[in-house]
Amino acid sequence: MTQVPPKAPVTLALIGLLIHPALAGLFVTPLDNASFETGTNPFGGAGNFAEVSSWFEENDAGGTGTADTREVAQDKLANTGNIPQDAVGQYWLNLAFSDSHPTPAVYQQIGTWEANLDLQITALLGDRSNQDFSGVAFEIWRGGTIGSAADGTTLASIGATMVATTGTLDPIVEGGSPVTASIDETVNTGVVGTGGEALWLRISTPTAVNGNQNLVDDVNITVIPEPSTLALMALTGIAAVLARRRRS
Repeated sequence: MTQVPPKAPVTLALIGLLIHPALAGLFVTPLDNASFETGTNPFGGAGNFAEVSSWFEENDAGGTGTADTREVAQDKLANTGNIPQDAVGQYWLNLAFSDSHPTPAVYQQIGTWEANLDLQITALLGDRSNQDFSGVAFEIWRGGTIGSAADGTTLASIGATMVATTGTLDPIVEGGSPVTASIDETVNTGVVGTGGEALWLRISTPTAVNGNQNLVDDVNITVIPEPSTLALMALTGIAAVLARRRRS
């Protein structure tokens, strides 16, 4: 008779998730198109895309067929002299400020809201040598009507509320040549909200002057577990190892 191996490690892991629901939040779905490598509606010659896939663009000027250039996937190979070449992949997100589009921004749903979660945000920022860099902010929003999210809408307009922001980040030291800088910031989801509401990441240029261009790439966001959660994970892992040893 064939014996079925015990499933203690799997069972223990499931028990861990039931005991401490915060464990489930550690396994978040990565951002879609986090390095802005895909898009539609080419414009401006070599490879730039007016529509950035998987991100809603607040200043979309009319959708597919209209070359809105406020939030674009910028091909770094199209201008090797002025655009930083150490982006991840071939494209940067370019948040281009103008007087007619004063708050270029993109946003994407990143899950559902839970109280008091620490979120680590990392990204690469870039400065073109022929344009000024004015700073980028990463914001966490909650709530709103998911079905109303679309190009040309803002998070505020769909009923969402901002709960955290990195503030305007400007680590770039400009010197007449293309420059990059990495950022690593932590924000918290706060305690006011309703569990299960949509949770959003918004990337914006809050303040700038006409003609500023701000490059963003390789955005990652992860949940930082609380010490108690880490301890539970460690105990669950130890129990799983002991269970394997008993079977062998």
